Amino acid sequence: FSMPGIRFGYGISFNNKFLNKIRKKQNPWNINCFAEIAVKYVLKDKDFIEKSISYIEKERTFMYENLKKCDLFHSVYSTYSNFILCKIKRITGEELKEKLLDKGFVLRVCKDFKTLNNNYVRFAIKTRELNEDLLHLLKEIK
Repeated sequence: FSMPGIRFGYGISFNNKFLNKIRKKQNPWNINCFAEIAVKYVLKDKDFIEKSISYIEKERTFMYENLKKCDLFHSVYSTYSNFILCKIKRITGEELKEKLLDKGFVLRVCKDFKTLNNNYVRFAIKTRELNEDLLHLLKEIK
């Protein structure tokens, strides 16, 4: 919904062990009053939600297929979210981040994610124009 600062999400799981681990780490007030009010309104906009899901699915497929063709990556991981995780060859995530920052692009280096390291980065799904610009830059990086 592009509402910076409004953190609202949910999870569904039948794994009670996993759910109990999450509950132990959850803040007592996981949803602030601003997020609660915002969610009541945005979830009513079914048309926007459907268009957003369709758009993200289309762009995610576009990015996934093109990132797999990019020689910079060892692996590109399939996803259902609006982020794509990649394992880099030849350079580190920090080096790639710096190269892209110079061109106005930001990525997430995943070195602090459990089981990942500085060779993993995450890209957000953006507009087609920005996605194409990013892909063009990535293909130029040696």
